Amino acid sequence: MITTRTIHGNGDGGAVPGERGPAVAPPPPRRPVEWRRAVRALRELLANPDQTEKAFEVFVALDGDREEQRFQRLLADPHGAALVAQQPSLLACLSDRAALMAMPAESFGRAYLAYLERTRFRPTGLLELQCAVQARWERRNLERADRVIVTSQYSARVVQALYGIPVERLAVVPEPIDLRVWREFFEAAKARPATRPTVLTVARMYPRKHLDDLIIAAARLRTRIAALQVRIVGDGPESLRLRALVARHGLGDTVVFLGQVARSTLAVEYGRAHCFCLPSVQEGFGIVFAEAMAAGLPIVACRAAAVPEVVADGRVGLLVAPRSPDEVATALETLLSDARLRREMGEEGRRRVETFDLVPVARSFLEALPA
Repeated sequence: MITTRTIHGNGDGGAVPGERGPAVAPPPPRRPVEWRRAVRALRELLANPDQTEKAFEVFVALDGDREEQRFQRLLADPHGAALVAQQPSLLACLSDRAALMAMPAESFGRAYLAYLERTRFRPTGLLELQCAVQARWERRNLERADRVIVTSQYSARVVQALYGIPVERLAVVPEPIDLRVWREFFEAAKARPATRPTVLTVARMYPRKHLDDLIIAAARLRTRIAALQVRIVGDGPESLRLRALVARHGLGDTVVFLGQVARSTLAVEYGRAHCFCLPSVQEGFGIVFAEAMAAGLPIVACRAAAVPEVVADGRVGLLVAPRSPDEVATALETLLSDARLRREMGEEGRRRVETFDLVPVARSFLEALPA
């Protein structure tokens, strides 16, 4: 039997390492008594194989709560259900929650307690633990596969480096986009470009997306481009910090947070925008760039990871150095001040995205299978 494994390489899992975020400060010499009691409660739950889900809920609460009052509430309810209900953003971060929940309680407990020991009992985020667990599963699966399919040359290099997969067992097949469905949404939306210069971004708010660079670029541009508006679709762990950054710069409605939206609404947003920008430094492919091209939008993005494989620099968009808000601002100003350039890049994007449509990608997948 032929076995294949596909690595999407979106940077949120183990195969393509995403940003680790800021360095964790050294922990204080003594942890609060409440934290140690909560960890003991978690150990007791993990001792019972039927309590995996309750243990997971405690884990979520432990990882997300810092304040004394919330620790007391956690201890009053060891299952942490009340706290979990108040932490939808944390649960949303776990794209593979079902897989974690399928782990036996004993295995989950070992992974979590090892995580606590490694971080000296300092909670640093659910995503790090998820990535560690996923990476172990990924390595095991890849070692057994006859063919490993990745979404970009960049992802192929990372898989080779991290897992030692020989090049002859690797194949690159891009992520597909259903252009027929998107065109139907665009047609139904009947959206026209907004009257004010509008930049759209669509992203899960992880640190590696560096939406703060886009916000800072907007702060630079608001005195140079009248009535500029940046519209952000998506949510995630960075939401509160990004909103605080907007408030700190006094940007008002220059930056608008739309949260999660239905695809029909997203089609309207694509139709209203004049260009698309995502300054992410870690993408195994970047399906939102394909969506922007399908909408005919020119793109501003970073020259990093797999992005240059999707966004042809100077043809469908402008690529800038990573972590450079000034370059992002300059590129956006170039596009927003030149309607002809936007139109030319948008048309080229519509042609280029055809290579990522379902049929050509399916054909590439079949050709990549071992004989």
